[in-house]
Amino acid sequence: MTAEQQPDPLRPPAGGVASVAPWPWYGAPGWPVLPPPPRNGAGNAALVLGLLSVLTCWTFFLSPLTLPLGVLAVILGLVGLANVRRGHATNRVFAHGGLWTGVAGTAISAVLVVLLVGWSTSGPTEVRSAAGADFVAGPDQEVEFADGLAVTISGPSEADLGHQLVIRVTNEGERTVDLAEGAARAWLGDRRAGVVLLTERPDRLAPGESGSISFRIDGAVAGAGERGPLALDYAPGGAYDYGFWEFDLGTGDDGSGLEDEAPGGGGVEA
Repeated sequence: MTAEQQPDPLRPPAGGVASVAPWPWYGAPGWPVLPPPPRNGAGNAALVLGLLSVLTCWTFFLSPLTLPLGVLAVILGLVGLANVRRGHATNRVFAHGGLWTGVAGTAISAVLVVLLVGWSTSGPTEVRSAAGADFVAGPDQEVEFADGLAVTISGPSEADLGHQLVIRVTNEGERTVDLAEGAARAWLGDRRAGVVLLTERPDRLAPGESGSISFRIDGAVAGAGERGPLALDYAPGGAYDYGFWEFDLGTGDDGSGLEDEAPGGGGVEA
C-alpha cells in the first residue's frame, strides 16, 4: 500500500462517519486531606489543675477549696490518657503528670479537710489541772491545759496606774498552738477592773517554746490604799477555756466608784 493509499484517520471512510479516539481523562485536581489536630486539651488542663492542687493543698484552711481541684485533675488526666490510647492526643506525659499530681493533691486535701472538720466541731481546750479549774490558782502556780500548754502568773507588783502581772506561757505539748486571741478579765473584790496589755503577745508557740505577756490591772492605784482580792480569768488563745487565778492585795475601800460586777460574768478583755 502506497502512501497515497494510506487511510486518513480524520477522513471518514467511504459511506460512513469517521471515529475519533477520545483523550485520556485523569480527573479534576484537588487539595490533600490533612489529619485532624491532636486533642491535647484534657491532658494539659489536668497537669495545670494537678499542680495547683499540690501547691495549695498544704494550707490548712484552704484544703476544702483545693480538694475539688485535685479531683478534677484526676478526671481530666484519665480522659487525656484515653485520648492518647485512641490516637487522638499526643501529650501522654502531661496527662500522666496531671493524673498523679491530682491524686496526691486529692489525698492530702482530704486528710486536711477531715482534720479541719474535727477541729472546727470540737469545743475549746479545757483546763486539765485542778488549779485554775477546780480551785483558783495562786501566784506562780501552774495551770495546765488539755493540749499541754502551761500557764503561770507572777504575783502582782505595784505600778503607777495599778498593778502589773507577768504571764508566762510554755508549750509542753506536741503541736504548735495559736495565742493570737488570748484574753484576760479582772475584778478587784466585786468591782470590775480594766486590763491593759503592756507587751506584745506571741502569736504562736511551737512545742518546747515559751513566752511572757505583761498586763496592767487598773483601779488599784499606788498610794490610794490596798485593794483585794484581785481575781483574774485568763484564756491563752481563742480556742481555750478560761483558767482562774486569785491574788491577795489586802482589804480596803478602793474608792474607784467602778460598777459592781461579779467575777466570771464579764470584765474588760485584753
